[in-house]
Amino acid sequence: MMDKNDIKQYKQDLSERFFGLNFDNKAHNLKFIVDRETGVEYLAMGGGFSPVLTPLVDVDGRPKINQLWKEGKLS
Repeated sequence: MMDKNDIKQYKQDLSERFFGLNFDNKAHNLKFIVDRETGVEYLAMGGGFSPVLTPLVDVDGRPKINQLWKEGKLS
């Protein structure tokens, strides 16, 4: 089981791994997220009791890789 220090470190590790942008949208709580280790893009919606995290896909159905991450600008 994780103690308080372990949890604090885990949260810090996650905040360093993921880059996120919030969108000002009154209908939905939207956040664009990029995994800095893989470059995969996600869209997070909602909050509260039923948040949704969806990977974005390219035209072939593969996970979309962020262009800035490919260019080494999002490390």
